Amino acid sequence: MLEARRVVRNLKRYQPPLGDRDGFRLDFNENTGGCSPVVIERLRQLHPEQLARYPEREPVEREVASFLGLLAEHVLLTNGVDEAIRLLCEAYLEPEDEAIIVVPTFAMYEICAAATGARVISIPAGEDFRFPTSAVLTRASNPKTRASRYWWRSCRPRPMARS
Repeated sequence: MLEARRVVRNLKRYQPPLGDRDGFRLDFNENTGGCSPVVIERLRQLHPEQLARYPEREPVEREVASFLGLLAEHVLLTNGVDEAIRLLCEAYLEPEDEAIIVVPTFAMYEICAAATGARVISIPAGEDFRFPTSAVLTRASNPKTRASRYWWRSCRPRPMARS
């Protein structure tokens, strides 16, 4: 019988929080206000064939890049945030690396990082859920967290374009 890699077999099981689903449900990226009337109207204008196939990514990525003032090769549209997290983990984490996550957070960060064989380091959020900058930077000084050090040096907040 074909078996998954040991690291995959040992992953913590994902248990979506399905109870008490009233109010904000950010953990599922759900819109509790319903679909926008503008979106519904646009969907009505589409031919059924347009809804039955995946669109080509590249033209949309070019449009998004242009809107954000980026190069198109710096934009990757994914099928939801789960896929984006998985792709980032697969691309940048080696089995001996450490992945730092601040908890509580979206469960897929831990699951996707652990699936690569990386060691997940959970750092609790501060009082009132403040980001624990000092604890993260202290932990990021470990050579096995090389990607996090690169991220801290290279990422600069940019103002968002407004429509």
